[in-house]
Amino acid sequence: MERGNFAIFMVVFVSTLGLSLPYPVLAPLFLASDPLLDSLWNFSPLLSLAITLAAYPFGQFLSSPLLGRLSDRLGPKKVLSSCLGLAILGYTLSYIAVEQCSVIMLVTSRFLTGSTEGIIGIARGILGRCSEKEEHAKKAANFAYLNAATVSGWLLGPIVGGVLADENIFSMFKPAMAFAGAALLTLIALGFTLAYLPRPTSQQHLATESSTPLVVLFKDRRLLLLVCCSSSLTLACDTFYQFFPVISVTKWNFGPGNIAVLTGLLTTAMICAHAFIVPRINLANVTAKLQFFGAIFTTALATLTLVDIVPYYLHFPVVGICIGVLATLFPVLVSNATPSQDQGFVMSAMMGLRYLLDSFICICGALIGEINLSMPFILASAFVALAILTHTLLVSDSK
Repeated sequence: MERGNFAIFMVVFVSTLGLSLPYPVLAPLFLASDPLLDSLWNFSPLLSLAITLAAYPFGQFLSSPLLGRLSDRLGPKKVLSSCLGLAILGYTLSYIAVEQCSVIMLVTSRFLTGSTEGIIGIARGILGRCSEKEEHAKKAANFAYLNAATVSGWLLGPIVGGVLADENIFSMFKPAMAFAGAALLTLIALGFTLAYLPRPTSQQHLATESSTPLVVLFKDRRLLLLVCCSSSLTLACDTFYQFFPVISVTKWNFGPGNIAVLTGLLTTAMICAHAFIVPRINLANVTAKLQFFGAIFTTALATLTLVDIVPYYLHFPVVGICIGVLATLFPVLVSNATPSQDQGFVMSAMMGLRYLLDSFICICGALIGEINLSMPFILASAFVALAILTHTLLVSDSK
């Protein structure tokens, strides 16, 4: 593995570890039997949680295309350093908000923190440029390792966050400590970025003012449809991410520690998929693989809330493997269809679209979840089916 790529993976791992620390804390803040935070205005606790969750990806949506373009023009090191510095401020404000039981301040700070989190899109842009002359299998491996670094952060972060929020472990631990830990880890990621992330070389040229990636994106029908496929798949994944803690709290009375365990099962399976399955997939015949894993993912999502506690735990490794494979292959297909000088913008724009849809699904999922908690997961299964069907038709049309 190249030293530059390793530095990228480490920055992504540490920063993801930080941003995932509060993950098991947010749902119990609103939905526990004795919640720490009151509902926002006159909304229900579930809708108040949804607004808090939506603030983060909505900030990501507004900032990601800009951050990706700045990364293409100024270089990723400068942009990542600035983002991480502002993220530290956002986590600090979230800590203060929870300490003061201020929902409005928490929503505002989550929006600020989300606005600085363009890390994954920028990292994909770097790998897309670095890998443009390499075989597609090696690019898929690099994207898989990037996702493995991200998921490894998600594996450890919720566990550490669940521990930091548990007053029974240590008297100083409390829900707000998860945000303090996130700020500290983001500071470490900032130091790692400044010390080890390489600057662009002359071969890895930056985009010029004349580049018009939006025109490229909408002019290339194949690229546009691939972006839509990837967005539909990630929307299904994010619906699952956002709402499985909800059913964990409301249906099984789980706390932060239990949610962290479930997250650990999910992310361990994703890491295994990134490390052992994706690098061995031949992209020349990828459609059959997408259909296979898509069918399993669709079935698992549709039946998630219908099973009892033992199969519920068995569901998570299956879902994790499917997410690990599908969420890696679709971005690789998009990167392969994107011009080199526009890798940063297109990858970040795709992440920005994901974040907008994520904000949308937080609110809409909460509204339909008020009717039936199974509905968000049935909707997620429909998103997976749509992504696989669109890609299959795209491949058939190109033959």
